[in-house]
Amino acid sequence: MAIDEGETVVLRAEFRDDSGALTDPSTPVEVTVIGPSGTIDDAVTVPKQSPGVFEHKVDATAAGKYEFKFVSADGAVEQGDFYASRDTTDT
Repeated sequence: MAIDEGETVVLRAEFRDDSGALTDPSTPVEVTVIGPSGTIDDAVTVPKQSPGVFEHKVDATAAGKYEFKFVSADGAVEQGDFYASRDTTDT
């Protein structure tokens, strides 16, 4: 999926137990997003969408690499990254 600068991206984390079933961590889930400049763009508690599923919207305000990490105090972690490209098409 191509992501252009200026788009909103939905980050999603799924937490599972040892049997693979979706389950909620025992503590709140927080997400930290580091933008292309290397600074923290977001660091917030994330609302639950359904059991074990948490989502957070990020505005890709600049082109470049974004890194994110969902964490709960009980040790559950889900992390990843995405790239936003500068839109070079004429409108």
